[in-house]
Amino acid sequence: MTDIIFNTKEKGNSGTPISALVYDNEYLSQLSGVQAHTVYNKMRRSDPQVRKVLSAITSPIKAASWSIEPASEEPKDIEAAALMERIFFTDLNFDSKLGEILTFLAHGYSIFEVIHENKTSSDFGAYTGLANLAFRNQSTITEWRVDPKTSKLKEVHQESSGDAEVDVWLKTDTLLMFFNEREGDDNGFPLLRPLYGPYKRKLMTETLKMVGIERSAIPTPTLKVPQNITPKDEEYKAAVSILSSFTSAENSFITYPDGWELDLHQNQGFDPMKLEDSIKREDEKMAGAILATFLELGTGGNGGAYALGENLERVFTQVIASFAKSIATTINTELIPSLMNLNLGDAIEVMPKLTVSGISEEAGMEFMQVVTGYANSGVIQKDEQLEDHVRKLHGLPKKAEGTMLENQETAGGDNGDSDSTDNNGDTDGGATPTDTDDTALSLDEGIKLAEAKNPKSLIDQEAKAIDEVMKSNLQFIGEKLVADVMRKYKQLPENGKLKAIDNIKLGGTAKYKRQLKGTLTTTANKALDQVKTEVPTASDVKLKNNEEFFKALDDFGSIKFADSEFSSLPAHVRKLITLQSSRIVDRQAAELEDRVAFVFMQNEQTTDSAATIEKEISDAANDYVNSGAIGTGATTTSSTIVNQTRNEFFFDDEVLEEIYAFQFNNSDPKTDICKKLAGRVFAKNDTEFLVYSPPLHFNCRSFLSVVLQTKKNKPTIEPLPPITETDRKSINLSESKKIEKVLDILEHTCKGN
Repeated sequence: MTDIIFNTKEKGNSGTPISALVYDNEYLSQLSGVQAHTVYNKMRRSDPQVRKVLSAITSPIKAASWSIEPASEEPKDIEAAALMERIFFTDLNFDSKLGEILTFLAHGYSIFEVIHENKTSSDFGAYTGLANLAFRNQSTITEWRVDPKTSKLKEVHQESSGDAEVDVWLKTDTLLMFFNEREGDDNGFPLLRPLYGPYKRKLMTETLKMVGIERSAIPTPTLKVPQNITPKDEEYKAAVSILSSFTSAENSFITYPDGWELDLHQNQGFDPMKLEDSIKREDEKMAGAILATFLELGTGGNGGAYALGENLERVFTQVIASFAKSIATTINTELIPSLMNLNLGDAIEVMPKLTVSGISEEAGMEFMQVVTGYANSGVIQKDEQLEDHVRKLHGLPKKAEGTMLENQETAGGDNGDSDSTDNNGDTDGGATPTDTDDTALSLDEGIKLAEAKNPKSLIDQEAKAIDEVMKSNLQFIGEKLVADVMRKYKQLPENGKLKAIDNIKLGGTAKYKRQLKGTLTTTANKALDQVKTEVPTASDVKLKNNEEFFKALDDFGSIKFADSEFSSLPAHVRKLITLQSSRIVDRQAAELEDRVAFVFMQNEQTTDSAATIEKEISDAANDYVNSGAIGTGATTTSSTIVNQTRNEFFFDDEVLEEIYAFQFNNSDPKTDICKKLAGRVFAKNDTEFLVYSPPLHFNCRSFLSVVLQTKKNKPTIEPLPPITETDRKSINLSESKKIEKVLDILEHTCKGN
């Protein structure tokens, strides 16, 4: 057995090249030391392409959602996170600092002097916050002093002349420093460094182009001098002077005596477009240098498949997310611990974290798809350890008390044999397309079998999952809203307390959208797996994207064809998930905010008790979260995703060939429209009937099933029954209007199949 050497002392160092207090890792003198940052500033301030590329990186980071996440749900951790949130987002205005922090991308680093200040507030009492994170411009950082033995940075020298003259050494323990692609102990890698070559060549080419244009625009005069005239003669000197004036002024002209001859020769060989092509190539090199080549697809004559652009965009988005993560990591490891120590000492063991969201969701979606695939195939088991890991990894709420089996029994109690009833009593049941003997099945097998044969059961099951996501997130948003309102209320003077409800930024909506999007994606995948069993001969069909179909969707709403994210689902379903998750969260958050605001304004006028106001607005928030509207929304959303996924499969060209007719299913309809259509069998190319594809109203559990071409005793196909005004009034989902528009596009596909 080889002995293991336990080494506790460094003998070497990182090998960072530094000479005369200047990092010496650049072979171009103009990009060495302080002069490099003068060049980089000129590049990013003057060149449009450099500006565009940098903006493509920094804008998503600035627009992202930054927040402080508590270490746990314990009161002390929540209070610690609230303090950090105040310091960063109220005292400091972190959003305005992001622009200065992000200069580390162009220059390789950005430096800030941490300035503390003792403050007081009604919420936190006396605390130590930040007076400023004072930016130190890179062009003023002239020297870097490191420990010669370890290469660790000890201090930096700032020097600047002018009205705000400064000459000072700044200790690193008073600084917060951000680096890009730092290797060892160097001062980072500027993103603009690989752009310098294309930038210089572009400047030279543009100069040549303008010189060429000028020379082509003005003819070259050729003067034939008489033999008896020499360069020393006054006549010769006068002629040269006139020629010089001719080439530099628009109103110049020449007169000459007999014996002199003047010709004007137009330059024909110069082609400015060739130089323009060269400039364009240099622009593309600058974009490609930092993974922005997808910005060039389809512009300036460039070709490129949509799939290629999507892949490049995904890579670029991941790069942007990594920069944001680097910022958060630096603050979480260096600044937040010091602030926590100044305020709470050792009372907090695990620190709150600065988090960022809204840049890239791809990694989380891919992780979900991988885990789902492994679990469904039996490679891994859906055990409690897996559930706990996934919940912790993605910040999901803690699971309900009890084992997985107990929770599954609760979630799967309705096997499709009974109908659920909403608060208004308006519930539609669903028919089962086929009957199977379910005896002697385990609970889990019975649930899976019920899901496989009954879309109504799937709608109900997924509605519960969606409802849980909705309520847990709205609960968090509501609690934070109440806390923010009351914090502001206590700070305002008596005559201004009514303004406490104004300009409150709702927290948690970005996280809510991500979680809802993930849940709806799971719902759609289950619906797709289920519907494939209903047309076994087409179960392996790879669904194609009908571009006319999706173009109609694009024209109808605000979604875009190129926004597709989820490779495992049909494009229309992916768009629907994105649209639904965004609209639902925005609508619910706005309704929650309105209710809290209404109750706050009512009580603020009648009482000056902060405790009473806080209780009333907390009750208002809780009442909304637990209202029947949320449950109705969950069921409606589940029905929409399930039905649209099924329809997407049915209307694929290959699948449609296997279908003879459709049947509208609802065993216990409650609304006039569903009563009119329940049990009807209609032709697959009956676009008039297809306008009324479910869901048609809130809590609608209707669905379409298929009659296959292979069925021996086919049912009678019926025309659409007369639809009265009363029937139409029971349709209250705006999605039905979208279906009506889209089915017009599908008419040519349905006919003849």
